Amino acid sequence: ALLRYPEAEGREARAQIAEEERGLREAGAAATEHGRRRAAAGDAPGAFQQYALALTLAEGLGPRAGAAALSEALALFRRLAVAVEPAAGPAQAGTGLGSPLRVRVLFRTHPLGGVPVRFRFAEGRGALEARALTDAGGAAETRVRGLFALSPVNRVEAEIHLVDLLPTPAAGDLKDLPAVPPRRAGWTVGSAGRGED
Repeated sequence: ALLRYPEAEGREARAQIAEEERGLREAGAAATEHGRRRAAAGDAPGAFQQYALALTLAEGLGPRAGAAALSEALALFRRLAVAVEPAAGPAQAGTGLGSPLRVRVLFRTHPLGGVPVRFRFAEGRGALEARALTDAGGAAETRVRGLFALSPVNRVEAEIHLVDLLPTPAAGDLKDLPAVPPRRAGWTVGSAGRGED
């Protein structure tokens, strides 16, 4: 059965919905602007928090509602740098590395704390700690507990992903974007030791 509302009540309900949507759009625009200001001040984590808030506010408002926040988040993400710190030592099949592999995440040469970093074998195989957060100095590390086979090239990469920096349900939509490649750097581990690139 269809419910019929008096015309006046229908207009009032539509006006209320429009007002709520307008409020959400204004709050999202304000959060995006706060994000821009934080990025300009060198506060990348604070900027990502504001962009995540703007994307959350935009949920359900249409495909273009969070476009400005997403564009700003992408631009900021592309300005992050991932730098490996060299570490020396031999690598042998079946054993781990004596010291951890360490990476630093930077924005405008300033270290970023609290950034999720993923570690993985891009070539070869082994056991390692797959995730870490950067400390106040922007550093995160992984320990390679074992190389399963010492091929000519075993490559470990450290990556930061945009979806990890936007902790919001809306960030799940990023998987549908054209490739947003992670920021990455890595080490090549071979029988002669380790190098970075």
